[in-house]
Amino acid sequence: MEEYRGRTMMFKDELKHGNISLKIFNVSEKDEGRYRCYIPKLKGWTQSSTVSLIIDRDLTKTGTTEMTLFSTNLQTTGPKEDLNDLGGSSHRSRLIPLVVFLVLVVLCVGSGLYIFVSKRQKSKVSKVPPL
Repeated sequence: MEEYRGRTMMFKDELKHGNISLKIFNVSEKDEGRYRCYIPKLKGWTQSSTVSLIIDRDLTKTGTTEMTLFSTNLQTTGPKEDLNDLGGSSHRSRLIPLVVFLVLVVLCVGSGLYIFVSKRQKSKVSKVPPL
């Protein structure tokens, strides 16, 4: 993070309008990649935004000091699956299948125990000798 000190700026006045833009000055080829701006205190559905910074190497070879930024705006109007910093699914999207799997396991184990106990009780009743 030290390499970005003094080269970044946020539009703090625009945060209340949902603009969580990050401006990076003196961009170089090593800055290329995905950036995620996360603000947990931001009210509303969108608390983060992810952009992909793509450096046009043809422009850098010609000696141009200005580089092109192609960004992907992922502002959402409702809850959508977030991506983590490595491009994978968020923890929430991994948690849902796990919870469903655990519920199914509990139901299967419960059903198995119920069948086992009820069969055992029936066999005890049939083993009692008649009077």
